[in-house]
Amino acid sequence: SSQQYQDSIKQAAKLQAEEKRIAEELGKENKKKQEEEKKKGSEEKQQKTSESSEVKTEQN
Repeated sequence: SSQQYQDSIKQAAKLQAEEKRIAEELGKENKKKQEEEKKKGSEEKQQKTSESSEVKTEQN
């Protein structure tokens, strides 16, 4: 029974390590997505400001 106990401890440690690895990967992916969203957002803002300035010059 102590062998079973040792095996289950090893299994639990493996699972914890796997969970940690997955969590880290997810964190990296989320960070990437957030950075991409920021870039998209700032690009869209720049486009909108350039579009609005174009409209203003056309009206003059």
